[in-house]
Amino acid sequence: MAVIIVNILIFIFFAVLFFLSRNTEAERGKKKKAEFYFYRAAAYLEKFLSKSQSNDMLRRQKLLHPTGRASDLVRNYRLKKISEALMIVFAGNILALLLALNTGDAGKSLESLKIERNGFGEGERTVTLDIRVDGKTAENSASIEVSERRYSPEELLKAFEEIKKNLPEKIRGENESLEMIRHDLVLPQRLEGYPVKIDWYSSDYDVMDSYGKIVEDYYDEKGTDIELTAALDYYGEHDEVSIPLKVFPRERSPEEALRSSVAKKIKDSDLESISSDMMLLPKEVNGKEINYSHPESRAGMTAIFLTLAFAVGIFYLRDDEVKKAVEKRDAAMSEDYPEIVSRLTLLLSAGMTIRAAFEKTALDYEKDKVRGKSKERYAYEEMLVTVRQMKSGKSEMSAYQEFGSRSASARFNKLGSLLSQNLKKGSSGLLNILEYETKDAFEDRKAIARRKGEEAGTKLLLPMGMMLVIVLVIVVVPSIITFA
Repeated sequence: MAVIIVNILIFIFFAVLFFLSRNTEAERGKKKKAEFYFYRAAAYLEKFLSKSQSNDMLRRQKLLHPTGRASDLVRNYRLKKISEALMIVFAGNILALLLALNTGDAGKSLESLKIERNGFGEGERTVTLDIRVDGKTAENSASIEVSERRYSPEELLKAFEEIKKNLPEKIRGENESLEMIRHDLVLPQRLEGYPVKIDWYSSDYDVMDSYGKIVEDYYDEKGTDIELTAALDYYGEHDEVSIPLKVFPRERSPEEALRSSVAKKIKDSDLESISSDMMLLPKEVNGKEINYSHPESRAGMTAIFLTLAFAVGIFYLRDDEVKKAVEKRDAAMSEDYPEIVSRLTLLLSAGMTIRAAFEKTALDYEKDKVRGKSKERYAYEEMLVTVRQMKSGKSEMSAYQEFGSRSASARFNKLGSLLSQNLKKGSSGLLNILEYETKDAFEDRKAIARRKGEEAGTKLLLPMGMMLVIVLVIVVVPSIITFA
């Protein structure tokens, strides 16, 4: 019931959220109608969320999308994260509700005090119930063993005398005699040489259970006389023998004593109605009323918690994806740097001006990208932004300086400074500097390639080791088998 209440509260939250966000502005785009509701709700919630990470995210989005409007990109990114988290919570809540409604008798009170037992030969049945005495919980999730339906006393057959004669000696275990039981008994299910099934019953389950184990929380220095009954079954033929015992139980708390009393009462009721189709549960114990109910299923609540955890994880892992994308972008720009500097050096050697060489490099890339000959490359995109700034009226020196700082790369920052400084001092010596920079950049590129190769070799150590083990097994095992 608690799970369903939580489900309803979550649905109410979404209903209120959808109602409050009905007038919130959000771009529909290609979103489906249901998806758009969550996107619009995300736009409403986004106004109340902390924007402490906006500056950092703004910087990353500028790096990843130099030609886009960074503020819009950051907002769309935040809305995507929030809407995904909302959709996950909503879907998980539906799943949790279905699990809660599909739990059968879970949480229902057992008003009839009857438990259906299995038919002949179907084995015993275990029913889990919560037990409350006078409205107070005596035991949570108590397992009640309901024996299979057996034949009535009139159907019992004669006993096997030899088995009954040997049983007292066989069950003694570490005890010196059955008159002084201080250790658990050994209750065999069958005696060697006799294909007869033996079931054991204790006359007092507060002292000893049907497995011959002394109850841990029972005590009595004077000892207690009980009888252990062995029920023999051989292809439908039955008999029984009662063996007198004297055991010494231990001290127990009032709560433990109450649980033992309830268990004994239930077992007695089971035995009293063993020939009927139903087991009648006791109404009271020690003058106190007993209530029963099926334990509530926790599957729905577990689904809610897992859904919330998954949604929170997705919400924050999205930032890691952006961070990895920025790292990938930095690596891609480092790879393109030698090629860009080499091309600028070649064009300057051919007699072009700095601006003409810069523009040709950027525009040639743009043509290749339009034709599908080149994929999007961050370094060239930054160059395109710089070319458009210069064509829009921005000074060439400022454009080069911004190109270096906007690239967020030490190499490109140096290149931008070189280009802007040579506009002041003239282009003498620039060609030599760029040739040296080209050579140095290619050396760095070789070092990066070597490092990646070493990393790849390290990753191959595990599969190579596994292959070595397989080869050793193939070679050694046949030799050992042949030698043996």
